[in-house]
Amino acid sequence: MSDKSVRFSLFLLILFNFIDIITTSLFINYLNIAEELNPLMDIVLSWGTIYFILVKVFAVSFACVVFWRYRMRKLAKFGILISLIGYFILMVYFCVHIL
Repeated sequence: MSDKSVRFSLFLLILFNFIDIITTSLFINYLNIAEELNPLMDIVLSWGTIYFILVKVFAVSFACVVFWRYRMRKLAKFGILISLIGYFILMVYFCVHIL
């Protein structure tokens, strides 16, 4: 995986994270038509939307920094791939079950 493809993959992770933040905030807090499936993030969400957003942005940003720092290692490449697959599944879930 070249630096360019790692950079693009990390951009996608950040983009998917912001889409997740927006849809979660909208569907759970304002429309009340969904629930947070991640038990840890559900606890954070119960503290308030701003805390949820801060934790999500920090966690994914931190992961991206770690992935970039260790981008030449197979484990980091695997972590990027698993993260992208996870977010892709989440986006499909939103489209199928919520919309």
